[in-house]
Amino acid sequence: VTGVDRDGSLVESVCAGENPMRGNEPELADLLASVIASSQLTATTGFSDIQDAAIITLAGGEFAEWPVPAPLGTARIYDFAEGPTGDRFFCGVRGIGRWRQDTWRMWDIRAGLKSDKIIALAVGDEGRLSFSDQRNGLGQIDAGQIRYLDSQDGLIHDSIWDMDLGQDGTLWMATRGG
Repeated sequence: VTGVDRDGSLVESVCAGENPMRGNEPELADLLASVIASSQLTATTGFSDIQDAAIITLAGGEFAEWPVPAPLGTARIYDFAEGPTGDRFFCGVRGIGRWRQDTWRMWDIRAGLKSDKIIALAVGDEGRLSFSDQRNGLGQIDAGQIRYLDSQDGLIHDSIWDMDLGQDGTLWMATRGG
């Protein structure tokens, strides 16, 4: 399951040929896995076609497609997080996109990221965005500034596979090395 926004609605990314389930929310993951695995997404949701990438929401028991924005194109979307002010962050093979007040902002290599392929992200109550590209440690964007922390800074391994923020603000990370 990719994410749950602040109103409790599930937000899921679906990529052709991939299993987007991460197992963090077993009941919802099982429901979505059965929908995706059985190739019944069109029949069960009314979607007329499946793109290479899609952002799917589940609210009130109903699936709905949220259009993939032009800056992200038809690229794979790997993760989602919603900030304290309602900003929505998406990441994938083209970097990080932020949706704020009907406007997109993108971060990619040209904007200072070490890689365009971002696979996990989390946003704290103070608005700091943490992210990973599975190679360069922990990336963070805070007040528009990008910085990285890696094994030279004490991180166990530079390959971070997943992350989430605890209720107390602690950033939890799953790395290749433990």
